[in-house]
Amino acid sequence: MSSNDARDFRRRQAYNVKKINYTRNNGRINEAYTVKKGTAHRVRKNSKKISKKMKLKFASLLLATSIGIGGISVVGSLNKDHEINITQLQEMGVNINKIGLKSDTIEMLEEYDEYFASFDSNEKQELTEEALISIAEDIKSLNYNVIKDKVADLRNVNREDVALDFTYEKADGEFLSSISIEKIKETYTSANALPFGIGKKNHIPDEIANLIVQTDSYTSIINDVKEDKITKANAVKKLEKLYRNISSLATKDLSMDEKGNINLIK
Repeated sequence: MSSNDARDFRRRQAYNVKKINYTRNNGRINEAYTVKKGTAHRVRKNSKKISKKMKLKFASLLLATSIGIGGISVVGSLNKDHEINITQLQEMGVNINKIGLKSDTIEMLEEYDEYFASFDSNEKQELTEEALISIAEDIKSLNYNVIKDKVADLRNVNREDVALDFTYEKADGEFLSSISIEKIKETYTSANALPFGIGKKNHIPDEIANLIVQTDSYTSIINDVKEDKITKANAVKKLEKLYRNISSLATKDLSMDEKGNINLIK
């Protein structure tokens, strides 16, 4: 391969997630990303499109649920295997531009809903290492942006004003997650309160706390891919599991009570 060919190859395989800001001060994480549509779309060219069976599942899901008029709440007998995602909300007629997410976040969620729905592990050889790492970076950006967008919308600030952090509490082996908004001098944590919620103040639910800790998972997956410690198919499975957690939060509303506790509206 000539140097020009190699350069062209690198350009074609370049990451579609550009990290534009990263600071770490005293363990504080504050990452912001811009995302570009395309990585999963190109990889998906050699993958199957969403099948008729999947579309029928969407239709069945629509019949089995009822949508809240004032929000995105979906009521029905849905189990963990049938959690609503952004694409399904749109299929159901929900205005996904009013669920507290920025447009670039919504576009990337739609793209990866389709990618994971159509991924065929038998075609894993078509997935290059560079493309797989790029997908991991895409999902990592979504991990940050979905949390930040939701909190920013709740508190009427910008995504860039929201900072995420977590620390490992060696005494009890638990992680302590936090969200801070310097602009309005507010901090929310996953610190345990007294039993029955007594004294709970400025608290974040476990689902958000776990997603903040999850932001640390992508580096190990990328390193395992680079060192051939994991197959491409298994790497995609791990990324899909992380993505499902992100997608779950993306389809929920946030609320705040009189004590400043952030709550999820299912």
